[in-house]
Amino acid sequence: MKSFQRSHPSCLFIYFVMNLILVMIQSHPFIVMIQFLSILLLTKDLEKYDFIILLLITISNPIFVHRGNTILFSFITLEALIYGFIFGLKVLNMLILFRLMNKVLHSEHYIYLFSNHFPTLGLLISMIFSLTPRFIDHYKIINTCQKQFYEGHTIKRLLNTFSIEVSWAFETSLEMLNSMKARFYGKHKRTYFHLFIFRNKDMIHIIEVICIGMICFISYMIRWNHFYYYPTIVLESISLLDSLYICMYILILLLPMLWEVKE
Repeated sequence: MKSFQRSHPSCLFIYFVMNLILVMIQSHPFIVMIQFLSILLLTKDLEKYDFIILLLITISNPIFVHRGNTILFSFITLEALIYGFIFGLKVLNMLILFRLMNKVLHSEHYIYLFSNHFPTLGLLISMIFSLTPRFIDHYKIINTCQKQFYEGHTIKRLLNTFSIEVSWAFETSLEMLNSMKARFYGKHKRTYFHLFIFRNKDMIHIIEVICIGMICFISYMIRWNHFYYYPTIVLESISLLDSLYICMYILILLLPMLWEVKE
């Protein structure tokens, strides 16, 4: 998706915000599963721990929630099991989208978007998204080194590694804050070097995302927000208009692939 990554930061940010909102508000099983398949087709990014998260959420919901009329065995109900599975897919949709967002949007994108009007927010978001992958990479290095000193003492090694990581994260954040403060970041308007150019195609892409997103919001308000899992799941037939709405949900997620083909 090189063409997608070369888009203007405002276009990228609007695309991710729109899709994340649509994923978070949606709970209809058809739409959630379609969103999951569309995101997988777009990113092809599914980690091993994603299956563990899905399994844990699916199993934990019927254990703690005993609502539903269809009893499978003991206190486990079919409705609670299905809801746990759909909610797990919803969580995975958000995780995969955030992983893609972290790959596409970098710290300079957030500073470019927020520095003029919301400098503190831009710096905070930039630090969060840049620190998370660095924290994971640094943890792997420290954990490998700690194995040489605490062989056979797993708990002590993990506690020491966690302590080192927390100290490193605070120190790194403080250094970055002091560096930006020394440069008078956010004190007044100033220019800085960047290679972002807002082209006509970026405006077209933003209009496409907003228009399709509004259609999805309207469909959610009039059609997809009236689905209930408890006490009994009732699946209604899908009309021609519903099929059009479903296509819009697929289209807004796969827009980067269409932009790539178009270019």
